[in-house]
Amino acid sequence: MADARTPILRLANVEKRYGDTLILDRLSLEVPAGQRLAIIGPSGSGKSTILRLIKGLEPFQAGAIEVAGEPLRPPRSASWFARRPAARSHMVGMVFQHFNLFPHMTALGNVAEALARVLGLTRRDAEARARDLLAQVGLGGKEASYPRELSGGQQQRVAIARALAMRPQVMLFDEVTSALDPELVGEVLGVIRTLSRESGMTMLLVTHEMGFAREIADRVLFMEKGRIVEDAAPSQLFTAPQSERTRAFLRAVLER
Repeated sequence: MADARTPILRLANVEKRYGDTLILDRLSLEVPAGQRLAIIGPSGSGKSTILRLIKGLEPFQAGAIEVAGEPLRPPRSASWFARRPAARSHMVGMVFQHFNLFPHMTALGNVAEALARVLGLTRRDAEARARDLLAQVGLGGKEASYPRELSGGQQQRVAIARALAMRPQVMLFDEVTSALDPELVGEVLGVIRTLSRESGMTMLLVTHEMGFAREIADRVLFMEKGRIVEDAAPSQLFTAPQSERTRAFLRAVLER
């Protein structure tokens, strides 16, 4: 799918393996700045792995990845994780399926900690910014609550606020509603919907919520076995997919 905007993300012939198992098969992808890209497909197709590589959480065996023109090359030693480019890492925010909040910290502490430790803000400035971010995700008044005192949807909103704290240019959302009770899904999707409308930041969303992907995305990828099977606007992919494999997948998930 063509887009005239400058790509902020580039993946070129990226190969990822776990042992002998091929996860991404020479995958190439460009994402223009400001685009909202949804990635769908069956379990094990490599969707979440793409996000983890862009964030720099895992090594890859071949190919190249660039974020805003800065290359992330395959590692050559076991110290790779400690050496991954800090500036690039901060440009990319990621929200995970299982929240990953610090249980011993309040909502305010979870958001403020990185601002103080990583960006070097004073504790007062970090907490002020954290309060603003919690209010942005609808959690004003919950600053003193610990994760155990929050619902799953509220915990995920704290995680979104924490990712936003670093002012990333790219936000990655990895199945952020799959661990939630059905009645809590809407509140998290609502925050992402507002963020996508108001922020203009580049967003990649791995999701099983087909209706949400169709609504929010500018572009949708359908993946299987580490490859992109179909790449199209949601209006085309969800109504007239070109691949029989895409059609079969959509029939299966939409008829549940």
